[in-house]
Formats: sequence, structure tokens, C-alpha cells
Amino acid sequence: MNASLQGKRALVTGGNKEIGFAICQGLLAAGFDVILAARLLAKAKAAIEQL
Repeated sequence: MNASLQGKRALVTGGNKEIGFAICQGLLAAGFDVILAARLLAKAKAAIEQL
């Protein structure tokens, strides 16, 4: 985790699938607080559980 990025926030649209999901994983690993956006709430919740 990068200490200079800890506490920073990122909004990822399409975070429930493919590239957006991978970006969420990378940002979380770097220490970001991630706001995941998706078209369907159920799919967003499923992605959040996986992360």
C-alpha cells in the first residue's frame, strides 16, 4: 500500500465488470477508498462482495 495515496478516493464507473473491476482492485491495493458505480445495484453489490 502506498502511504501517500491512503485516504484518497476514486470513483470507478462500470466497476462491476472487466476493466472497471480490475481498476477497482488495483486502486484498493494502492490504498484508495473506492466508490464503485454500476447500472444495476445487484451487480454492484456482487462486485463489492468479491472485492
